[in-house]
Amino acid sequence: MSTALAVTVLSLIAAPPLSVELLLQNHQFHPDRLVVPAGTKFVLQIRNADDAAEEIESYALNREQKVGSARTLTLYLGPLTTGLYDLYGEDHPDIAQATIEVR
Repeated sequence: MSTALAVTVLSLIAAPPLSVELLLQNHQFHPDRLVVPAGTKFVLQIRNADDAAEEIESYALNREQKVGSARTLTLYLGPLTTGLYDLYGEDHPDIAQATIEVR
C-alpha cells in the first residue's frame, strides 16, 4: 500500500463522525429540522432542558428511548438513505416533533 493511500485510509478511520444536536425545551425540539448527508454515519445528541423526562420515538429510525431531565441522549445513526425521518416526544406528541432530512 502506498504511503499516500495509507494516510488517506487512516484519516478516514480516525475521522470523528458527524455530530448534530437537538435541544428539547418547553416540550419542543430546537431546531425542528436537521439536515444530514446521505450515506454517512452520524451522532444525534438530544439534550433535554425540561424539568421532566421525555420518551423519544421514531418509527422511521426504529428508536424508542427515554431522556431524563437535564440529560443528553446520544444516538448513533446511519448511514441513511435520502428521505425524511420523523421523531417525536411520546409525552407531548402534538408539539415535540422534529424531522431529520437526509440528502
